Amino acid sequence: MKYLCFILMISPCLAAGSSVTMGTFNAEFLNENKIHIKYGYRFELEEPADIEAWSKPGFRHAKLMEATDAVAKALVPLDVDIWCFTEVGTAEEVKLLQDAFAKHGRTFAYMSAAKSADTHTGQNVAVLSRFPLDVISERIDGVAFYDAEMDEPYTEDEATVDKGLHVVVRLGSHKVHLFVTHLTSELGGHEKDEKRVAQATIIRRSYLPYLMNGEHVIVAGDLNDHIGQPAIRRIRGRDDLFEALIQTADRKYVLPQHWSDRWTYNFRGEYNLIDHILVSRSLIRPPQDNNESIHTHVEPLWDTQHFKKRDLFTVSDHRPLIVTLDLSFNLK
Repeated sequence: MKYLCFILMISPCLAAGSSVTMGTFNAEFLNENKIHIKYGYRFELEEPADIEAWSKPGFRHAKLMEATDAVAKALVPLDVDIWCFTEVGTAEEVKLLQDAFAKHGRTFAYMSAAKSADTHTGQNVAVLSRFPLDVISERIDGVAFYDAEMDEPYTEDEATVDKGLHVVVRLGSHKVHLFVTHLTSELGGHEKDEKRVAQATIIRRSYLPYLMNGEHVIVAGDLNDHIGQPAIRRIRGRDDLFEALIQTADRKYVLPQHWSDRWTYNFRGEYNLIDHILVSRSLIRPPQDNNESIHTHVEPLWDTQHFKKRDLFTVSDHRPLIVTLDLSFNLK
């Protein structure tokens, strides 16, 4: 199992030389309803003995607690100030994660969880932060149309964002609009690809007014698309006329020796970067400043070969992508 975590650096008072870290991380079914998947079982339990074991009072919750503790313990050493989580559970279950971090020495005073509309997986998105959070919306509202079939123009369908959260992170006197989301997976072919672009359209519509007003914006989460693919281009704003977000996993922000290791998820031997943090240009150094303010690398925290075993799991099937954003130059 691999993690993606994106790290962004800024300080509460934004004094010269200070920084803040942000990570985006797919916790892989860290929700009680489907926690058995993390232990190597199928989406639905099939064997009578397995069904009986996981139905015993307290058993499923105990496994959630065990996995939650493992996630927190693995992530604490990364020294992150703001975590953006995907594939977590309810607000109550995210609170367990917040408590587990504190147990292992990393306190996050502020927490916000979305109101997920995903009744199929029960997954959710959330933020844990050492900086104050103002919740703008526990959902990212809106509807976008897409064509389910390429050769059937009459198969138009509607997409919504099932898992989305909009908060404002208060960094001293400054505010950053943070949108956390988990877009639909690539499983399902063309229809899912088109739906994902439609969801990306909703995200773009949601943050664009703030960007156009000169405010700081970050979009983070499991976007289930690779660098340069349609959903990422749409979220960034690469295919419209307005200002685009910065792709922090671009080669210019990664040391050459790590260019080939910029993957966060391995699906059947295919290595892809599908977890992203995209930031507004206002959060990076001016072009005339040659001192680069974004530095990115992937952090392999565990052996990715030993996941999906019934008696052993690693923290997730995603890897962390670590990004450092130095804001000491000036945050307007």
